[in-house]
Amino acid sequence: MQDIKVTVKNLVIKNFGYKLVSLLAAMALWSGFVGRGEFILDIDLGVNFLLPSGVALQAPTEIIRVKLKGPEMAMKKYSRHTKTVTVDLINYSAGFHQVKVTRRQLDLPPGIQVIDIKPEFLDVNLVKPEGQSHGN
Repeated sequence: MQDIKVTVKNLVIKNFGYKLVSLLAAMALWSGFVGRGEFILDIDLGVNFLLPSGVALQAPTEIIRVKLKGPEMAMKKYSRHTKTVTVDLINYSAGFHQVKVTRRQLDLPPGIQVIDIKPEFLDVNLVKPEGQSHGN
């Protein structure tokens, strides 16, 4: 029993300075990686509407505000891209519609999460220009 205590004591005390420096270096590296948290980015995106032929858009929403969360490099890369969202209305008929803005429309790289989209639904009023009948 005495030999075990002496052996454990020698293990702890032997090269104590190196062990202490190693512990401090490991803690510094760990805090560096843990401290690299995710960034939050608020970005305004323009809206590009794809319309069916023979239909016009009346009073469209022009800006969507998106709040994103993700790693710094992915956020910087995304924020450099064209800042528009494409909303496909090709299969919609004339009239009033509410269209949901989805993550897929934002074309986000992996690792970026959507926290909030405002407005989440776009109020879209598709009208036939005057002079066109329903049969055209």
